[in-house]
Amino acid sequence: RETVALYGSIEAVPARVRNVQARFPGVVRSVAVNLGERVRSGQALATVESNATLQAYAVTAPIGGMVTARNVNPGESTDGPLFTIADLSLVHVDLTIFPRDRARLRPGQRIEVRAAEGMASGSGMLEYIVPPVGMGTAALAHVELD
Repeated sequence: RETVALYGSIEAVPARVRNVQARFPGVVRSVAVNLGERVRSGQALATVESNATLQAYAVTAPIGGMVTARNVNPGESTDGPLFTIADLSLVHVDLTIFPRDRARLRPGQRIEVRAAEGMASGSGMLEYIVPPVGMGTAALAHVELD
């Protein structure tokens, strides 16, 4: 077993992220959640007054997860995504592999990941390595955590 110190980022799996938009154009009357809050599928996130009917309706969470972006406040129009929700129960890691470490890593290899501060850890399979663009540049490794 060998330890290689690499830099990278922990990311939500794209298939588990939803940008939430209003169903009909209108004005946001109230917002029920804040950035960083956990939500359930179907939970009301905001109330919007429709421009066409002047009726209020709820914008609800399509999945359970964490609010990772809140792009709206009461009184604003519903142009674009209002919220982003990510299910963080499954994440992946993108790692930067410097040339000196490239030969030590290969797809299919079992990888253990620990955050620099040591508080978070996980393991998974090294899915693929994106080759470097030029000589002496870093490659990118993608690890799906279990």
